Amino acid sequence: MTAMTASEACLSRPAGAGGERDGCPAPERTAPHASPHHSPHAADPSPALLAQVLESLPAGVVVVDGEGRITYGNALALSYLGTPLVGAWWREVIVRAFRDFGDGEAVPLRDGRYLNVTTSPLDAGRGQVLLLRDVTESRAIQEFFQRQRRLAAMGEMAASLAHQIRTPLTACLLYLSHLEREDLQGEARRRCADKVRSCLDHLEGLVKDMLAFARGGQLGQEAIPPPQLLDAVRRHVQPLLDEAGCTLEVDPAREAAACDRVLRGNREALSGALQNLVVNALQACRRRAAQERAADYRGRIRIVLADGGTKGGQETLRLLVQDNGIGMTEEVRARAFEPFFTTKPEGTGLGLAVVAAVVRAHQGAVWLEEGPEGGTTVGIELPVFPAPEPERTPAEHEGEEHEGANS
Repeated sequence: MTAMTASEACLSRPAGAGGERDGCPAPERTAPHASPHHSPHAADPSPALLAQVLESLPAGVVVVDGEGRITYGNALALSYLGTPLVGAWWREVIVRAFRDFGDGEAVPLRDGRYLNVTTSPLDAGRGQVLLLRDVTESRAIQEFFQRQRRLAAMGEMAASLAHQIRTPLTACLLYLSHLEREDLQGEARRRCADKVRSCLDHLEGLVKDMLAFARGGQLGQEAIPPPQLLDAVRRHVQPLLDEAGCTLEVDPAREAAACDRVLRGNREALSGALQNLVVNALQACRRRAAQERAADYRGRIRIVLADGGTKGGQETLRLLVQDNGIGMTEEVRARAFEPFFTTKPEGTGLGLAVVAAVVRAHQGAVWLEEGPEGGTTVGIELPVFPAPEPERTPAEHEGEEHEGANS
């Protein structure tokens, strides 16, 4: 007979009420699993402790109930938003404390500071919790490094700019020397003076484009409805279109659909960038007309608005500038945004570089592709935000309070 092991011998003995067997160790009992977030022996934190934790946070905390009234604000929130806070309507605090509420990423306070505002809903529709973080310093650091990058880019372009300036400047000096000749009279003198003016205009364009490129990231936070932006572009380029016999089309239905959203940034910079693209399209149409000499050809430029979808949780809007002009080769499209690259004898090579700088400064993207009618399409994609509600006047506030008192 085979001998039993010690463990088998213990298992063969009768067990007591507690599961132990004579002469054998008691079986191990496994403790129930404890929550990884909360010890079963720990007491719930007291309201005083929770209040101390909220006051110690390095951020402002605001609790808004389901009706939009503030029920709690810690000391830091009070220092950001001022008084009264608890008991006030959140929408009234927004008007009082913020210059422009915007998207919450870097919201400007009226005292010059910037806050990052994030929200988290409470259960059962009981309101929401807002976390306010001061990002004034980090925003200033970001702007500093953006400026440093622009200055570095300007340094890289300095040699190219000197070369670009030298050529028209030399020509200008040559024409001026002709004007000094006493035998140059009448029509010949006028033509020479026109050439001097043309050279100076070219130099002014170079300097203007260079400054626009350098200032590409100096942006505000103005709310810009897309239809207003397009109206400004049409107003400025219409005389050029009329002179060239070209048309500019914008789909009115899509333009109207964009009224409930706004772009944010520098109105003049964005308008200038779009005008630049329309003028480029106009020049492409002129070059095609001169090349083909077809009586039935008519230059046509279209601005198409389209939803860009959502990128990283941010809604975007696409603006496509399309023309039926001479078009670009794939090689030219690959280099078109390089500073000082141009295929036009009169071009500065900075137009599209300025457009790209402005779009990037607005956290957008820009690209080139072949147009639907054989010309070129320039695409711009920019973040969009819900249109802000118009600020109410003191009289409107008083009217609401009066209605509430009478109800």
